[in-house]
This record gives sequence, structure tokens and C-alpha cells, in this order.
Amino acid sequence: MLLLLIRGRAYLIYKLTQLLGITLQRILALFAITVGMVFNFTYAANYLSDDDKAYLKNKSSITIGALTDSWLPYWGGSEGELSGIHHDYAVGIARELNIPILYRSYPNVLALLEGARKGEVDIVIGFSKTLERENDFIFTEPLYENVRVIWLKDESLLDKPLQSLTWSCVKNTSYCGLLEEYGYTNIRVVHSYEDSIEIIRKGDADATMSDFISLNYYLSQSDIHEGEIVYDDLLGVQKNRILLSKKNEKLKNIINSVIAADKRGQTVSKINSENSYLLNNQESFNLLTKENHSRIIKYTIEEDVYPISYINNDGKVDGYIHELLALLSSKTLFEFEYIPANGRNVTQMLLDHDVDLLPVRNIESFDVRDFITTHPYTSISFGFIENKNKINNGITAILDRTGDFYQGLSLSNDFKKIKIYNSLDDILNDVELGKIKNALINKDLINEKLINDGWSNDYIVLNGPSNVDLDVEIGMMVRKESKILKDMLDRALSTIDETDIELLKYKHARINVHYGYDKQTVVTYGVLTASLLLAVIFLTFSRLSISLRKTKLSTEQLSWLTGLMDSIPSMIFISDTKGELILSNKAYRENFKACSIDPNCSQRNTCSFANPKQFPDEDHFSDVIHVPEAQCEMGGKHYLVTKKPVLHPKGGMNYYLTVFNDITELKETEIALRYSNEQALEAVEARNNFLAVISHELRTPIAAMLGLMEILSSRLKNEESRMLLTNAVSSAERLKHHVNDILDFSKIEAKQLQLDINQHDLLDELCPILRSFEVSAKLKGLEFVLNCEPTNILYVKFDALRFNQIINNILSNALKFTEQGRITVDIQITTINFTVVINDTGCGMSQEHIDSIFQPFVQADKSITRRYGGTGLGMSIVSNLVSLMGGKILVDSELDKGSRIAVDIPIEGEIFDGSHLVYNEPVISNIEQQWLQRWGVLITEPLEEYNSVYVVGNIENYYPDLLMQQLVKDQNSSKPAVNGAQRQKLKGHILVVDDEPINRLLMKKQLTELGVEVTLAVDGVEAMNVLHHRACDFDLIITDCHMPNMDGFDLTRTVKKEMIAFAGKPIIGCTAEDSRIATEKAKAAGIDKIIYKPYSLSQLYQVLSGYLAGQESENQDPINWLDEYNEEERQEMAEVVVDSLCYDIEQLEQADCDYKSIAHRVKGSAGALNLTDLALMARKLEQVSDPKQVEEEKVRLILAMKIVAEQAQTWLLARGTE
Repeated sequence: MLLLLIRGRAYLIYKLTQLLGITLQRILALFAITVGMVFNFTYAANYLSDDDKAYLKNKSSITIGALTDSWLPYWGGSEGELSGIHHDYAVGIARELNIPILYRSYPNVLALLEGARKGEVDIVIGFSKTLERENDFIFTEPLYENVRVIWLKDESLLDKPLQSLTWSCVKNTSYCGLLEEYGYTNIRVVHSYEDSIEIIRKGDADATMSDFISLNYYLSQSDIHEGEIVYDDLLGVQKNRILLSKKNEKLKNIINSVIAADKRGQTVSKINSENSYLLNNQESFNLLTKENHSRIIKYTIEEDVYPISYINNDGKVDGYIHELLALLSSKTLFEFEYIPANGRNVTQMLLDHDVDLLPVRNIESFDVRDFITTHPYTSISFGFIENKNKINNGITAILDRTGDFYQGLSLSNDFKKIKIYNSLDDILNDVELGKIKNALINKDLINEKLINDGWSNDYIVLNGPSNVDLDVEIGMMVRKESKILKDMLDRALSTIDETDIELLKYKHARINVHYGYDKQTVVTYGVLTASLLLAVIFLTFSRLSISLRKTKLSTEQLSWLTGLMDSIPSMIFISDTKGELILSNKAYRENFKACSIDPNCSQRNTCSFANPKQFPDEDHFSDVIHVPEAQCEMGGKHYLVTKKPVLHPKGGMNYYLTVFNDITELKETEIALRYSNEQALEAVEARNNFLAVISHELRTPIAAMLGLMEILSSRLKNEESRMLLTNAVSSAERLKHHVNDILDFSKIEAKQLQLDINQHDLLDELCPILRSFEVSAKLKGLEFVLNCEPTNILYVKFDALRFNQIINNILSNALKFTEQGRITVDIQITTINFTVVINDTGCGMSQEHIDSIFQPFVQADKSITRRYGGTGLGMSIVSNLVSLMGGKILVDSELDKGSRIAVDIPIEGEIFDGSHLVYNEPVISNIEQQWLQRWGVLITEPLEEYNSVYVVGNIENYYPDLLMQQLVKDQNSSKPAVNGAQRQKLKGHILVVDDEPINRLLMKKQLTELGVEVTLAVDGVEAMNVLHHRACDFDLIITDCHMPNMDGFDLTRTVKKEMIAFAGKPIIGCTAEDSRIATEKAKAAGIDKIIYKPYSLSQLYQVLSGYLAGQESENQDPINWLDEYNEEERQEMAEVVVDSLCYDIEQLEQADCDYKSIAHRVKGSAGALNLTDLALMARKLEQVSDPKQVEEEKVRLILAMKIVAEQAQTWLLARGTE
């Protein structure tokens, strides 16, 4: 009975250790890492800021998200010993930061990413950055780069279009998105990498896109040699990074500092992984990029070096080295091409660059001045033979066709006189003649000759002397400058097992010979020995089986297992089906005993969870239990309690294993994190509310001021009053600009600024803003040069508002800081990129100031602010907007010489096909003809030769939007520009809802100015009352978004839901809160369009003209071109136009005038002022040469010029009197 009890306990302890094995391994791994942290605690990376160090000091650990299952070689899985490339990086970073790491596992990639998004883990290692992921996560700088490759089922698919293939990809990985991005439609999504490869091998798919590390590992481990790896530069590389929740910006910056320090060699030790597959990938990539090496690596070897390389019975080159290089080709991005030596010296071929590699060389004997070798990957063994019948003279000879191997042999003094042969026939002939005693020959060749040529009849194969080493270590040799190639070969060879190489050799070897005995003796003894060995193994196995079935665990073993159990800090007990305690460890006994004898502790209420008899009846149980506060040791703690059944092997008796893990500290950390998260969310919410309030409270009065002053400007006649109003408008505009900058910067910091990506006409967006800066530059006496390469990329998806903000801020700075000289704008457009480079000859910047140009609220020095004004936010906002768009900005400047700012922004461009358009006007300049040809437009009157020379010498800035407008107008599909007083009066009745009296006043006056009938309401409730009685009267509603009683969002929802009479009619929201929150709320409520305060009358007209029809009116104010300028510039521009046109009219009226030069000048001025008709008339005069036509066109042009001049003069006179 005692024996049975001992045996039963031993089994239970064994089962316990089996169940706890994984936990112990994790505890030991984390213990080792933590101990390392403790001993390194005094170290603090000097490249981290004090703020970073304080953050780390307050952070108890870093939690890393990982998959439950393995994804080798990146991750070995959460079960068992932690391993893999990503674990290596985790340990390296944790060691550098002196902080412990914890893992949290997830069943799949989707759950892992969701856990990271929710903040359940701090970081996830090894993810690449995609546009979709950037919506939810932030990423560190790359840890390493992974080459992208394609794996085809077989070589025959190389000639087929990739779009026609059937592809496989793993669900929720970036490669599925890449395949869709490349336009491949036939995609099979699988759940694991193994499935992805297997469905290709079965023929259900043709190809997969993968990273080279994963593919190389899987093919190697699965011993798969078929298929074809395809590498192309266009596939690019996958940059593996660390992924974090957007709330972990601080931790991201710290990890980036570690990555940067590691590259500079400032870390205590390297944080990277030494995984051979990762290193193989990196070395292959380095060889392609840094050495710019061809994917074909040429190699050679001396002829007939059996079994390394030889001619087989079919007359083809054979040998294990060729198969080894083919295997290396499947594990690298390279192909190996054999170049026959044809009697040439192979070493010289390598020096002459005829080949890149000698794959079989003695690593102990080479010229280190010219060559380097890999580590040895195999060896060549030599054996002794001698003639059975001949008397010899005692000389030893060696067969070495390469002349390279024998130099690696460690021969004793007895063999100093050795003769080298490179012909097998010659050395055998001298053995026959007795000229040499014995011959050293490659053992593989000896084996082959014993079988095929009957050597056993003539020769004796002997073991070599004990003091002679007959093995030569073999490696691969390259030129000294090809170090990266050598490193790549080393890494690739390290992924091949020694057994794989031996198998390749075995394919070319017929038999293995035991030297020193003849063949028959070897075979006989071999058979006898094998038989005897099998008999011994059988008997031994039988006895051991019987012994193992009868042997019981000794008391020493039981003592050892019990001691192991007692060393585990978790409480453990084993009970039977009746709740009786069978076995427990020291931790359980001490805690439960203390609880039992403590008079302050009620065992029934406090410790009942630890009593087997009071434990739940379920066979399987796992839950977190909180022990109530008490004065005993277990009071106030949290325990993870797990109960599992254990079946005894004898008699099927049931027992239960129960484990108690103290997770109090983890629970407290969880509570603290939850509280911290709630506080952070409250802070974010408070910030959002603050921005919304500030935005509304500042922009609303500014919008009212500008709107009312815009209306007032057209009614003032007194010069002094107009001057005062101009100054007021200028101040309000400056205030608006500063408020916008501050609010934009706040939104950028709060991560609330979002892009509004839509398709726009690039020319319509770009040309007007450039024209306005050209006018401003000329008014300041500066030259403005525009170089825009003609392009057919006209329609582009981008955020037009932010795009214009970038251009405006940069050009404003160029104009502000340039006193004399020029401003040059160079533009280049492709389907994927918009590049603008702005040069000026202004005051420039020092390198110190360039380094701080993107910092907010920073200007070069205080004198800049005093002299030019500004907040110092412009370039900071530009930098953030460019970054948000995924672009780049580069600044180059020299003090007192000027600055150069280059911006490159990714776009989605659409190629314009103008082949359906016809240009019936004569082309008058090279640049105009280039634009038309680029668009594919049919030109009826191309540029004449005589005119070409004239125009080239007098070229001015050319704005192609005007040309496009003319083209569209000629095709009767024009889109009339909404421009100042030329705009058509609108027709309709609008209900305006706003709680601010000044906003209602402004809106009423603006809408009245546009010809619209207006009804006002103070809030949503009043608006609903009006609509209940008169809904059919209104064509449109404009509502403020933020109002008491019922705001604009609720009003919109109510109208769309309840007001049938208003169905289908638009509702426009008006708000000063230009933010993501306002946009999302408006979209959710059903608002059709949002206009943001402050807005101009022209902007309001642009929005309304999309919903309301125009009035028929004959009395339109012709002075439209002045509306392009602010109040400050209109007076000056009108005076300049009058003087300039009057002078040109006077010149044209002279009989001998240079009409072409005058017409060209007028055309340029009219184009800059957007006077399209006048510009066209000037262009017609410029291109005609027939005297009669010249006179007709001169009369037409003079008449048009007089009309414009008179209009400007009338406008000036009207402004001069009250």
C-alpha cells in the first residue's frame, strides 16, 4: 500500500511538472531578463533626455503583443522557450532601456492588431507601415529591411503575365493589399504561411508574394527545392517596424532614439538579431544595393575534380558543387552560372573578373593580398594506396588536379619529399613502375575506382600515419574587394546543414571504404558486426522494456520532485474527488496554515477559495478571485486559480490539480492603467471642447468683421474713408491668418487635422494663386519667374485647401523676406508626384536658423518678428501638412543670398486626353504649342517659323489654365469663372438660422448682395416652426452648427426625417470649427455642405451657385478683375491699368508702331488680370501679318482696351467722391 501511494504521488508530481513546464520556462526566461536589468540599472543611455528617463523610470515594464502560434523565424510562439527574430529585438531593446518585458498572446493577426489599437499592449514588433494601418497606429523607424520576392510554382510561369496568375496570400497581412494594389484580381486568401505554400504545391494557385526571410526559412525547413524565386527592384522592400497605439507617441520616440543610437554604435550592445535567415537576407540585399552586383554570380572550377566537378556518362558537367550552388540559389536572391575553365588558370580568371567566385578552395592556402574566403563548409579527405606486387623506392606522391588542396595537408617530415601529379593516369603508371611507394588520392575517387575499375585486385588502401592530417578544409574564394559577396555566401551557407552537404556528396559516391583492409574483408566484417550489433540492441531493448515496466520511482527521485514542487512560489495542491488533500507544496501549506490559525481571519469568508472541500465542483475551473481585506497574509490579494483533472494511470482514479498564482501586482497595474487611460481620454475630450469653443469664439466675430467690411467697401466713395477701411480689412485679414495658423497648429498637435481628399483641376487650383503672387511681386519691384513643364496630368486627387495653404505660406515668406531680385517657381507634375521648388534672392538663413525653421513659434531672430511680423507657425504648419500628405520638404539657404525650398507631395493624377478637342486659333508661342501638344489637342494653325524666333526672345510667364478655359469655351462646354462683379445674380429663397444677431445681419446682407431672398430664424426650434408653415417657400437652408435649444446638427436630422415638403433640398452648415469632429458630425447628421468661417462673398457664391439658378441680368458691373485683389491693392491696380492701357493705345494708334511687341505686352498683362477676351484679341493681332488683317485687329484691340480703361477710370472717379 505504501508503495502504491509513493508511486501514485510520483505520477501526480510528474504530471504537475509537465503541466507547469511551460510556466517555469517563462518564469526562468523573464527572471534572466529581469536579473540582467537589475545588474544594469545604473546604466542610463546618455542619448535619452531626462524626460525620457523619467518616463522609463515610472514604467514598470513593456508589454509586447505576439501570436500564440509560431511564425518562424520571426516568432517561436508563446508556448515553450521564447525565440525568434522579433524576440531577439525585444530583448535587445529591453536590455538597452533597462526595463522588463512581458508578452501577451493573441490567436491571429486581426486580434493582435485590435489588442494594440485598444492599448492592451505597448508594442508589436515586425509590422510594416501601410496607409490603412496608419489610420489606427504609429510606427517607429525601421528595425530591418526585408526583401520582397515572388515564389512561382515552376519555371514555366516566368513567361506568363503576372495578372493572369492565381495568387495566394495570408489573411490580414500587407501582401494581400499589395497584390490588390498591383491590380491582381485572382487571389486566394489563406490563414497561414504554410497553407499559402501548400496550395501552390498542390496546383490550386500559381504564385505568392512574400518576404525573402519567411520564404527562405520555410523552403529550407520543409526541404522544398522546386519552384522559382523571382526578385525585382520594382517589388521594393518591406520595412519591418515596431507598431504602437497612437497614444504611445512618447514610447515610440524613445525606441526611435534606441534604433538611431544602435546605428551610430552608441548602445551598450547591438539590439539586432543574429538569426541566420535574417542575416542572409540582409547580406543578399547589401550585395544588390551597396555593391550593385548583378543577380548572376559567375563561377568556375578546374576540370575533372571527382566528385566535386566532372563529366558524367552523358557527357554533361556534374558534381556536388554544382548542386550545392543550385541549393544556394534557392536560398538567396542570386543565380550561379558555371563558366568552364577550358584549361585556363582559375585563379587568374577570378583576378581578371571573368568569374566572381571559386567555390572549392583550400582556405589555408591563398594569397591574402588579392583574395578572401568564406568559412569552411566541408572538407576533402585523402587516402593512401600502394601497389600490392611492386617494389617501390619510398617516394610519396599526391594527385591534386587543382594544385591547391595538397597545400592544406599537415604532412610530417617523412613526407617532405612529395611529388605532385595532376593526372590520374600518370600517378598510377609511376606506382606500377615502382617509382613511388604510395599515392595520396581523394578518398571519393578511390571509392569510385574500387568499384568500377577493379583497383582492389592491384592496390591496397591504407590508413594514413597517425601524425598526418589528411583532411583539407574547403571554403569559397572571392576577390578581396568583394567582401559583401563573401558575407552573403557565409550567411547563405550557414542556413545549410552539414548533413545536406553530405547527402549531396553521397549522390556522387558509390561506396564508403574502411581503409587498411581489403574490400572482401571489410564487407564480411561489416555484415557480422552489423548483425551482432542488431542482436545486442534487441536484447538490450527487451530487457530495458521489462525493467522500465517493473521499476518504481525511488525515494530519492520522489524527494527531488517534492523539492522541485516546494520551490515553486505559486500555491499548489492535489485533491481527490471527495475534496481530500492528497499532496501540496510548501507555499500552499504555509499560507493556508497561517490563515487557519489567525484569529482575525475567517476561514469561511476569507480563505474558503483555498480549501479543497469548499472548492467549486467543476472539473475544469479558471478564474480570478479577490480575497477580502483581512489581517492574514492572503487578505486583500488577487489570485488566478486554475483547476484541472488528472487521471491516474493505475485503475483510472481521478485527481484534481489546483494552482494559485498571485497576480495582485498585475491587477493593481491594470487598475492604475485603466485610471490613467480614463484620465487621458478626459484630457483629450477637454482639449477637443476647448478647440471647438475657441475656434467658434474667435472665427465668428472675425467672419462678421470681414463680411461687413467687404459689403461696406463697395459703398464708400471718400478716399480717406476707403483708406481707413483698407487698413481695417488688412488688419482683420492678418488676424484671421494668425488665428488660422494657431488653430491649425493646435489641431495638428491634437492629431485632429485631417485631409479632405477629392479630385480637383490642378491648373484651376494652382494658376490663380501663382498669378496673384506674380502681381504682388511686381508691385514690390521683384521679378517673378514661373517654370512649369507642360503636362497632361490635369485632374488630381488631393486636399486642395491644404495644398494651397502650403504654396501660399512658402510664397508669402519668399515675398516677405525678398527686398530685391527675383522669386523663381519651378513645377514638375507626374501621375504620382507634385514637385515645386521655390527660390528667392532674399535675406536667407544661417544653418542654425535652418535647423529650427520647422519648430513652432520660432523665427530667425527677434528682429524678424519686429520687422516683418508673423507668429513663426507658417513653416511649422507647412512641414506638418507635407508630412500628413506623405510628402517631403527640403530647405537650403545661405545668409544674405537667398533660400531654396523644395516640396514633393504624393498625388493620384489622371492623364487628360484632349484628342477630342480642336484648337482653331493660331498658336503664337512655343510654350502654348507645347501645352496643346502635351494634351493631345488637334492644332489647326501651328506655330509659324518666323513667329517662333520672335516669341522665344520675349517669353513671359505662361498660365495654362487660361488656355484650357478657352479650349472648353470653344467647345461650348465652358465653366464660367465665378469672379467678382461678373458673377450672375442668384435666384432663390434661403432660410438662415443663426443665434448670433451679427451673423444673421451679415448673412442677410451678403445674400441680398447675391440677389437671394432671405428669411431669418434665431435657432433650430424657430426654424422648425417656420418650416412647418412655409417649407415649400424655401430652396435651401443655411444653419449655424452650434446654437442653443436646437443646434444645426439636430435641425438637419429633424428636417431630413420629418419635413417631407423639404425633401431633396440642400442644407448647408456654417461653422467656425474647422476640425475633424465638425466634419464627422456634419456628415453623420446629413448636412450636404459645410462652409467655414470666415468666408468671402465669392466663396459663399461658389457654394450657393451649385444649388441655386442664376438670374437674367443685363446690368453687370464690368470691373471684375479688381476682385482678385484685396482692398489695399485695388486702387493701385486700377491706376496702373489706366496708365498702362492709355499708353499702349497711344502707341498702337501710330502708323509705324511695333504692333507685335505692343500686342504681346498687352496679352501678358490681360492674362495676368484674367481679362481673357482682351488677351485673345491681343494674341490675334500678334500673330497676323497681312496689312489688312493687322488694321482690323488693331481697331478691335484698341476699342477693347479703351472700354477696360474707361471702366477703370469710372471706378476710380466713383471712389473719389462721396
